[in-house]
Amino acid sequence: MKIRTGFVSNSSSSSFCVFGVAFESMGAVSVALGIKGEPPKMEGCKHEFDRTTMKFCPECGAKAYKEINRHEWLERQINEVVAEHGLEVFDFSEDGPGLYIGHGPHGKGQKLIEEMTKTNQTCMDLFDIEAQIYEGEYSC
Repeated sequence: MKIRTGFVSNSSSSSFCVFGVAFESMGAVSVALGIKGEPPKMEGCKHEFDRTTMKFCPECGAKAYKEINRHEWLERQINEVVAEHGLEVFDFSEDGPGLYIGHGPHGKGQKLIEEMTKTNQTCMDLFDIEAQIYEGEYSC
């Protein structure tokens, strides 16, 4: 959410406001959510074809198999769990500690209060941590 007044020059940063909980890393989130295990070594697209003779899927063009990066796998797992509970992941970690789970402010008045109440309850259910407002800037 960007609100700027007065003269604005081209900038390489952007503001954010999130109501939710903050974590130092994806590892901390995965521990809090109870995500365990390792990613499979390789994965491919969902289409059926002879992967022993073809390097790419004839339907979608994806590699027959690709190695799975642990970071990407963990990110996918976290996003799936969080989305099931109606929350979002905001990753501003390139600018230092900053992985937030919750909502950006949407709506006004009563709708915003109801959304914040629901987000707080979901954060308490998932992490046993009360939601807070986090704001700052990150590099674009």
